[in-house]
Amino acid sequence: MMKYDKWIEYALAEFELVSKNYNSKVYESVVENSETGSRELIQMTLREVLEICENTNYEERIKRAVMKCVYTNARLEPEIRKVMNPFFEVS
Repeated sequence: MMKYDKWIEYALAEFELVSKNYNSKVYESVVENSETGSRELIQMTLREVLEICENTNYEERIKRAVMKCVYTNARLEPEIRKVMNPFFEVS
C-alpha cells in the first residue's frame, strides 16, 4: 500500500485534476470555535486539505474523495466538503 505522502506525489504527477487544483480553493465553511463560541470562515486549497488530513484517520477518506473525482469527473468541492465538514465538525 502506498504511503499518503507518496500518494500525493503520485496524484500530482499523474492526474491533471489534482495538479490543476493543488493551489486552488476547494473547501470553504464557517466553523464555530468551541472555546470562544466565535465563528470563523475556513478556506483551504487542495494542498492545505491534503496536508491537514495527513497522519489522521481522514487520509483514506480524502484519497477516496479525490480519486472519485479523478475517475468520474465529479467536482472536487462537494466531495471534499463531505470529508472536511466532519473533520471540522460542521453540521
